[in-house]
Amino acid sequence: MKKILIMLAMALLLTGCQAKEVSQEIQEVKEEPKTKQTLDVNVIGVTEHTEDKWDELEDGKKLILLEVSITNNSTDDYEFNPNYLLLNINSQKESISDKIPKDTEVLNGGYIKPGETLKGYVSFEVMENITDYEVYYEDYGDNSFKVK
Repeated sequence: MKKILIMLAMALLLTGCQAKEVSQEIQEVKEEPKTKQTLDVNVIGVTEHTEDKWDELEDGKKLILLEVSITNNSTDDYEFNPNYLLLNINSQKESISDKIPKDTEVLNGGYIKPGETLKGYVSFEVMENITDYEVYYEDYGDNSFKVK
């Protein structure tokens, strides 16, 4: 009987030591520093328009014009495309429109050097009654997030 108790005590002692080691490994993994986000995308301003530059906007629709800034936080050039900006309306993501308000130059794609910021306008054609939406950025790579 003593042998069984000794063996049981040894098994519990060894199991406890292994659990402590696993617990320490998990804690070490949790303490790894977070990596810096590659891009910083912000909405600087929002305006709404019921007329566009070429008078092609359909009745019952409006343009939501976003002024945005995109900062490259990486050490490499970043190829920006304005189509990466999306408007989420009722869980449906809408792409940018080619219609723009009068006297507005749209944000074009191109390369952003490390540390540089690109600013400009993108527009979205939506129904006039739309008031609730969120802006997302998705480049089909490492950058997919809700814009501030």
